[in-house]
Amino acid sequence: MAPVGDAATIIDLEPVPQGPSQPSLRAQDRTSLDKVVERRFVRDFARTLRETAPAQQRRLGDPDADAVSASVEAILEDVAGVGFRRKSDIARLATIAFFYGRWVMWDPRNVALARSTLGAEDRSPALRALRFEEGLKARADHGAITEDAGLARVLANLRAHVRRGHDADAGWHFEDARTRARFRRVCEDQQDHHGLPAAGTTYHRAAHTAIACLWTPFFLDDPAHAQLLALFQDASEGIEARLIETLSGRLGEGVLKQPGG
Repeated sequence: MAPVGDAATIIDLEPVPQGPSQPSLRAQDRTSLDKVVERRFVRDFARTLRETAPAQQRRLGDPDADAVSASVEAILEDVAGVGFRRKSDIARLATIAFFYGRWVMWDPRNVALARSTLGAEDRSPALRALRFEEGLKARADHGAITEDAGLARVLANLRAHVRRGHDADAGWHFEDARTRARFRRVCEDQQDHHGLPAAGTTYHRAAHTAIACLWTPFFLDDPAHAQLLALFQDASEGIEARLIETLSGRLGEGVLKQPGG
């Protein structure tokens, strides 16, 4: 017992144990932890997209959770190098890609807009993402791309091309003739890349251009379009009928109505 009163003295106390020191995260540990957090966000947001945009999920042919997650993850990786880190900004861009296509930023119709907005690194990422979204919304085709009208237009062009060689990109807005020519060249490059049969031998190339107007010329490399990729990989004739049947089914066309319905 310590002395009290006049006998009180200063007592040297041994240091009170504070518990084990907190280990510091090594760089590789932090990287691993970040990856875990990213994967959880990607998975959760992909589920959110599939659940909150059921009409678009239907138009896409009901891609599974892994396919949508792959698209979200790809967008995250694309923009990480230019300063996009916040989940809200990634979510905005991933939502745009869910409707416009995973390669929306590389579509010739959108490249200039992407550079002037997403590439403006002197602005905050949140503002850049917002300006990109606003720019797309101001386009004449925004309503069609985000509603059934876009897929209906694709189907109309597919059917018209079968009947009379109608332009596969008819009815879509291009800023000018130069942009349209660039779009067509990129479509041709992608058709070559995927080894589609030569123009005039089958319907593959015209069909690719028609669908590219809705989901970018790169849609065959979009994880959400695995069903379409499988159709295009079949080099046999008759792809037009299979595509029309597949896409019209997504709009509910050809479904017999019940009596009185």
